[in-house]
Amino acid sequence: MQSQPICNKEDIIRSDSIVHNFDVSVILPFYKKLDEFKLALPINAPFFERNGIEVLVIMDEDSQQAEVLELIQTYPFINWKVIVNHQPHIWRNPTKAINVGIKHATKQYVMVCSPESEFLTDAIYLLRSTLENYPHHFAVGTVAFSFYGSAVEERQLHFISYGSIMAKKNDIIDIGGYDESLSRWGGDDDNIRARLEQYGINKMILPEVKLVHREDKNREEKTRGEKRMGIPVQEEIEIYYPNRCLSNAEVWGVDFDDVVCDWKCNRFADSMLLQYLSPFKQYRISGDISISYKRIVLVQSYNESEMINSFLDNMALYFDGIILLDDDSTDNTYENARNPKLLLKVQKERQGFIDVENRNILLDLAAFFSSEWYCFMDTDEYFDARYADFDQATTDIQTDVLSFSYINIWNEKDEYNAEYPFSRKGIMPKMRMFRNIGHCQILTDKKRVHFNLMPYQHNIRSCSILFKHYGMANQQLRKEKYEFYLQEDIAKDQKNYDHMLHNNPLLLHCKDIAWIENQFANQTL
Repeated sequence: MQSQPICNKEDIIRSDSIVHNFDVSVILPFYKKLDEFKLALPINAPFFERNGIEVLVIMDEDSQQAEVLELIQTYPFINWKVIVNHQPHIWRNPTKAINVGIKHATKQYVMVCSPESEFLTDAIYLLRSTLENYPHHFAVGTVAFSFYGSAVEERQLHFISYGSIMAKKNDIIDIGGYDESLSRWGGDDDNIRARLEQYGINKMILPEVKLVHREDKNREEKTRGEKRMGIPVQEEIEIYYPNRCLSNAEVWGVDFDDVVCDWKCNRFADSMLLQYLSPFKQYRISGDISISYKRIVLVQSYNESEMINSFLDNMALYFDGIILLDDDSTDNTYENARNPKLLLKVQKERQGFIDVENRNILLDLAAFFSSEWYCFMDTDEYFDARYADFDQATTDIQTDVLSFSYINIWNEKDEYNAEYPFSRKGIMPKMRMFRNIGHCQILTDKKRVHFNLMPYQHNIRSCSILFKHYGMANQQLRKEKYEFYLQEDIAKDQKNYDHMLHNNPLLLHCKDIAWIENQFANQTL
């Protein structure tokens, strides 16, 4: 009997709203485990398909390479990296494969577990949230062994504190990785834990982290015992009670390095994108999926036929590519949208205006392209050419999210409302641009409007980029916007929207705005 995760999809979404960027590399050392992997992956996939998680399949031999690559393409929103060893050898301890994974991991934390282990609870969240609160620790889960086809309930399983470990990548790097001198079955878990503790990283065992390791009764029961037989006593002592925290020589984790699949530049992206696009009303791919872009802007549209191309022209000045999602316009917006930098345009069926759904579809689409940065912009927003130096804004490697500033154009094209609520004399911040961490989604508490557009919030910096919002430029537009928010803001996030009907507020000139002391201000004040 195949186990089912204790937590359902709603539980997973709820946990993701707490840890919105997991920043975890899951390492799966893989040696002839295709059949087992096929059974475990459908159960584990919902846990892998989350913001900031990459999954590294480290294949210590290549006989099943083609089948593994075919399998992972059916899960396009897991950030896969597959690394293959082409040198034939018999079974060996997975330490060298794990170390290859550690060296290729791109996230702050690494989690090691078996590809055939099924997540009975949300292991990644439980381990990661613990380390968030206990920074000088590593965390260990539990595992129970069971045979395929056995009708064993969870309460009948015996869980032991093995099967998964999560630690900061740098902590494992500092102690020289897993001990590559280990050759027989077992001991690698105990050895890495002992050495981490010697290094001053404390251990936390989490019994609520539960994995089930399923085995073929006729094969694994026999071979597991054989692998453990004949280990000298002195060698057991050295494995379980090492006398030093450092292992290996200076060079380790380099036993093989053929990266056959990498989410950062996915060679299967074109076929995976076509499969994803098949349910949509229509689409047009005009960009090259095989190349890497520096900045891509993500846009949704609905009945913007008259202004769509002027908007696209403005975006094209600052971005290498544009992805457009049309929400079933009735005025030929989709057909009229043209620009040399329009990589992809897609039209979906409209089920009413669901902003978060549209933006998450855009994030899905973006995941098939390779880009360093993504940015959300709306069709009634244009950048101020004086303050649109994106090259400068994206130079800081410590910055992951950029906060722009914006103003609401009011009545005159060169003037803005200086009395707009929650602003600094009409100037307001807005997070709009974020570094690519792999496929991600915006997680909200079901609000329809006023939710944060960023899929994650980490290393945020305000920059000297200013855009003008024309969505309330005249009285008619403001009336339409007012009625829209009255209908859509069912959560009553704002007390009222009467300010949108104010026709004669204090207006200031756009030309007088300057970037002063790390913020925008009007020089005439």
